Amino acid sequence: MPTDHHSGTPQVREASPAEVSRLAEIARLSPEAENWTEADLLASLQEPTRQCLVAECERQVAGFLVALRPTLDEAEILTLAVDPALRRRGVASALLRLFLGAGCGRVSLEVRVSNTAAQRLYQRFGFAASGIRQAYYTSPTEDAIVMQLICL
Repeated sequence: MPTDHHSGTPQVREASPAEVSRLAEIARLSPEAENWTEADLLASLQEPTRQCLVAECERQVAGFLVALRPTLDEAEILTLAVDPALRRRGVASALLRLFLGAGCGRVSLEVRVSNTAAQRLYQRFGFAASGIRQAYYTSPTEDAIVMQLICL
């Protein structure tokens, strides 16, 4: 049965400490993303210069985004992961739309060279490649493409 993408529009909000085990599970299910532990995620929620958003789809947490915002006009997306069973439903786009909609100046991120789906997503939002970080990722070792966006 076809799914109507509009009926299940993901809802995005700030993450809560009660959700860190689900977020860590999503990270574990997403080998192309960095593996964030529950401790890492809890620390991010408690760090004032970090923002942690979750997207709900079909009444469950489907994905999350963690970003560093050291100043009002600078941000770095540290991770964005979506449960593989809930991909292709606009979850990552909803997270990026809310995050970038706040106006954040210069935004940077790293993405695996092999993760072409994520690269295409970021390009749709206006990100452009600005460099390569050799052997940036581990498990497996892989280069990262550095991408940047200027948003006002």
